[in-house]
Amino acid sequence: DVEKIMQRIDTREPHQTLLFSATVPKWISELTKKYMRESDGQLKRIDTVGDDTQRTSADISHMAIPCPPHLRAGTLTDLVKVYAGSSGK
Repeated sequence: DVEKIMQRIDTREPHQTLLFSATVPKWISELTKKYMRESDGQLKRIDTVGDDTQRTSADISHMAIPCPPHLRAGTLTDLVKVYAGSSGK
């Protein structure tokens, strides 16, 4: 359950939370509003599709990366560093 995971994040320490979702149903939208904020109080969301529910953005490249469960955290970390830079932005 995603909400149980979000509830366990220690918000006393500076941290970055990334949530990846191929779709954004209402429950995910509500979850992000509840738990995710920038230091300025704003939620940053990248929407590559808009209101069109039947397509993928032409600007997105898709990758499938086989990865055993015990290596997923490290693999995701590496992907963020490679594609978002060392600052994670």
